[in-house]
Amino acid sequence: MARTRRSKGDVAWYIPGHKTPIAYSTKAASDLIALLAQGGGTICEVCGRITYDVEARQVLSAYIRKGYGEVVAQSFFK
Repeated sequence: MARTRRSKGDVAWYIPGHKTPIAYSTKAASDLIALLAQGGGTICEVCGRITYDVEARQVLSAYIRKGYGEVVAQSFFK
């Protein structure tokens, strides 16, 4: 009997050029990150704007831990 993979989230988050996702989230968290990124600023600044969505904050924290904290968020999350 074949095993099915259990979904870890609706959206997989990748670093450009890598095949393995660094985080997973729901579509709602993805939409929030994209909306806040349109306001401008770095990934660290966008992470600081998130006050109530723990999942979205964890996704951005994963990017910060990988060294992408000072990258302009709007170019990364469209």
